[in-house]
Amino acid sequence: MDTPRQAIMFDFEANFTLPNYDRTLRSTSIGFGVVYLIIVFAGQMLMRPRPPFVLRSLLILWNVLLSIFSIFTVVRGIPELLKFYQEKRDFEHGICDNSYYTENKIISFWLNMFVWSKIIEFVDTVFLVLRKKPVILLHWYHHFITAIFSFFSIQERAAPLIWFSLTNAVIHSVMYPYYALRALDLKVPGNVGMAITSSQLLQMVFGCYISFTCHSALASGRYCGASQENVYFAMWLYFSFFVLFAHFFYKAYIAAKPAKDRVKKSR
Repeated sequence: MDTPRQAIMFDFEANFTLPNYDRTLRSTSIGFGVVYLIIVFAGQMLMRPRPPFVLRSLLILWNVLLSIFSIFTVVRGIPELLKFYQEKRDFEHGICDNSYYTENKIISFWLNMFVWSKIIEFVDTVFLVLRKKPVILLHWYHHFITAIFSFFSIQERAAPLIWFSLTNAVIHSVMYPYYALRALDLKVPGNVGMAITSSQLLQMVFGCYISFTCHSALASGRYCGASQENVYFAMWLYFSFFVLFAHFFYKAYIAAKPAKDRVKKSR
């Protein structure tokens, strides 16, 4: 059997060592989250009597930068994750093994970058606030909880985090280019937005399945590189996201259709 080819590493990947984060990282992430919520709600109050900022050029640049980051994360991370998974004995072992934190510098580097990017993505909401666009529950809750969960997970080196992160990065590598095109006022087919939301719903189903796999292993006394606390957090997170995204999908793509179209379909 051929041995897997050694991936070509950049110097910044080869020289990276994942920090041994202690539990203060958890309180730090909660602190970031609280500041974020203050910005969301206080910012909207401060902007209420003021005209919206346009910020078109900055918004385009922002979405392009996040697009590039997401695509790099996918290109560097997915091949390594597939190689890592192929080396394991079965599906559960591939999900529950957290040895990649220490044995795969490419994965550990981009996973660490991805986790910290959850704080940087708070700027998405700043743009909404300054431009006086609606900040719905799905938006701020998603940013707030994802950031905290990501920091909690990397602090304890939870095994399923790489699966959660890379599926999210795959969707972001399409979503942020879509946002950039819209900011450029380029006409994008309406079904692209529907496809992105549909993929997010699938992501939540996948997240629930991964979480349940880890829970089953732990409940049966088998090894899994994640605490039961982290698994319960993930199950609650993905289920609540599924409910919110499903509600958004219904309002945006089903209930929002013209009444005449719904009448035609009912005939």
